Amino acid sequence: MSHAIASLEDYLGIVLFSRGRYGARLTPVGDRVLAHARVIVEHTQDILQAAAIAKSLEKGQVRIASFRSIATHVLPAAIANFHQRFPGIRLNLSEHDDYNQVEQALREGRADIGITVLPAGKDLSAWELLKDEFVVLLPPGFTLEGDTLTWLVLAEQPLIMPPVDHIMMRPVYRHINGLGYRLKVVNEVKTDATIVKLVAQGVGRHDFAPAGGRTDP
Repeated sequence: MSHAIASLEDYLGIVLFSRGRYGARLTPVGDRVLAHARVIVEHTQDILQAAAIAKSLEKGQVRIASFRSIATHVLPAAIANFHQRFPGIRLNLSEHDDYNQVEQALREGRADIGITVLPAGKDLSAWELLKDEFVVLLPPGFTLEGDTLTWLVLAEQPLIMPPVDHIMMRPVYRHINGLGYRLKVVNEVKTDATIVKLVAQGVGRHDFAPAGGRTDP
């Protein structure tokens, strides 16, 4: 390795490492060269992957970026099916806190496929894969008068909801407000697991959330 570094320094005509009694450290120009080298390595991997895909579907790698709820509830079955059909292709799944991080991973070339929320960024190509169903979670002991939970009854209840500016909740609020109702939100909680536990403890009597507990962005 030392010989290779020395040869590179000789070829470039610069010093990449400053060497002393405590070891070697990158020089300022060496630090800049390293950044370019990392980009070259990433592009080399992209070239190899593109070549593998062009040759066949027998080998290669697909990098998927997703937010956690989809990675937990939806992707495992799809990945298992994919492995059965294409056992030679390796899937790399990265989980992110929200859809913004997923889309950024796509822009930076760190992912080939991203699971996000429509509408996606204008610089990305997107297709609808599924629509989520919304349900109401009721705490133990809740008694419904009649056979149907109406919007009027729901609007009178103290609710635990994801934040109002949550992209997945915007269609819900638009729909309810369009019917002339306003929800009584007593607590805003981002994560699905916390919401379920709070409702089960009777903290806030109801929760309006995507089915399957998928309330992450």
